[in-house]
Amino acid sequence: MRKLTIPGTTLEKEVGEGFNRAALAFGAFWYFYKGMWLRGLLYTIVALIAPGISWIFVWVYAGFRANQEYYEHLVKKGYRDSTDSTVAASTAVTKQTDSPSIQNTAPIKSSGLADKVKMVGIAIVVVFLILTGIALFAPSDSSKSPNQTNKDSNTKQASVKSEADNKEEIAKQEAENKWLESVATTYCNAHKKTDFSKGYIKFTGVTKENGGEFTLDDCKKIITYFKENSPNIRKAIGEPSDEESVKQVIGNIADRKIQMGMHIYELAASWGTPDDINTTKTQFGENQQWVYGNVLTRSQYVYLDGEETAKLKVTSWQDF
Repeated sequence: MRKLTIPGTTLEKEVGEGFNRAALAFGAFWYFYKGMWLRGLLYTIVALIAPGISWIFVWVYAGFRANQEYYEHLVKKGYRDSTDSTVAASTAVTKQTDSPSIQNTAPIKSSGLADKVKMVGIAIVVVFLILTGIALFAPSDSSKSPNQTNKDSNTKQASVKSEADNKEEIAKQEAENKWLESVATTYCNAHKKTDFSKGYIKFTGVTKENGGEFTLDDCKKIITYFKENSPNIRKAIGEPSDEESVKQVIGNIADRKIQMGMHIYELAASWGTPDDINTTKTQFGENQQWVYGNVLTRSQYVYLDGEETAKLKVTSWQDF
């Protein structure tokens, strides 16, 4: 415990050393009680803006700093450490020259009850200010304007709708993945012996020669190609291009079947490389006859018509 006095007077203050448990317990209130208003206010502000329970660390810090800061506060007010030689000499001279009435006067100390009342009053004021700040900066929902309430309601509705849309989108994507898996598997099984030599399937990004077999990934690439491109391809040749029509064509391709209005690419992916092609070009466009088989075996003929090669589509077929 250190004692500080104002030289030439009998005023005396005691300052503890080390950790201050009172400052730890009361934090900024202890500073207010000791008359250090600015420091107390600073600790209060820091504690209020500290996230979560971080304010506890502010109080702990105050416990470590309190005695030193109080010491510095008293020094600024004119108090001096009684252990200082200059102060001790001044005090000795004062004691020798002062009148008996002054020499016998005890150090002036505040009443204990008055100090307690003062501290309680300060605490009440600070708590009131804190509660007022909370009330001002955290208004209840009832204080919101009608527009704000409607906005919040719309936001919640939009959030619910968005969540429902996301679930619907996920379900749709899962269904598409199952469809792709199923159709690709069918395609792989149906085209194990299909001849795709001469690059008749390379437009899909997949190649296969005689004797080779598609992997499931190859089949998925082929089906995906037509799923993405058939709408535009079929629209260009004047055939139905809606999702249902496209999936019907893709289903026939997977089953190794052909249909009227099938594009030349779709025919190539379904039946593979023809054994022969007979082409006729006129002023009205182009005609092709795709021949599968030969005179010694069963032959199948597929006829395609269009303005140009890229727009050829199946118009008929026959078996021999």
